[in-house]
Amino acid sequence: MESLSGLFNRRKLRDAGKEAFLRAKRYQEKLTVLMMDIDYFKKVNDTYGHQIGDEVIKEFSKVLSQIFRDTDIVGCMGGEEFAAIMINAELDLGFQKAELFRKAIEARKMIFGEHTVRITVSIGIAELDKETQTLDSIVNHADDALYEAKRSGRNKTIAYR
Repeated sequence: MESLSGLFNRRKLRDAGKEAFLRAKRYQEKLTVLMMDIDYFKKVNDTYGHQIGDEVIKEFSKVLSQIFRDTDIVGCMGGEEFAAIMINAELDLGFQKAELFRKAIEARKMIFGEHTVRITVSIGIAELDKETQTLDSIVNHADDALYEAKRSGRNKTIAYR
């Protein structure tokens, strides 16, 4: 576990994700990957300091754990970037969860002493298909969708098509 977020770190996330990917390929199951990035997180650190930035990461991680299923693999890719690997989940379910999470984050008011912090999140989502040969392919597709969400205004979920 990663101490700050309480979620899997990048290495544990990739290891568990590879196992889930191989199982999904073998048994022809659904698998959906979400890549998430806290919008303008550097501004949070610059405005309120790294201690509050750390608290924002903890709060963000707590909401992630509450929204996603126990069977989902959720972790921190690094800094303010997170991922969720949803086992036995089609793109539509992944999109629903992503939007539920995005709206929960947008509505959340985080209070740290005299500071009130509000954040938003951009999310990219992709699913396993017949042409996909590696977990990295799905992650890259979800990442492409994430960057499209950021380019097109942030605080939105975009599915890779």
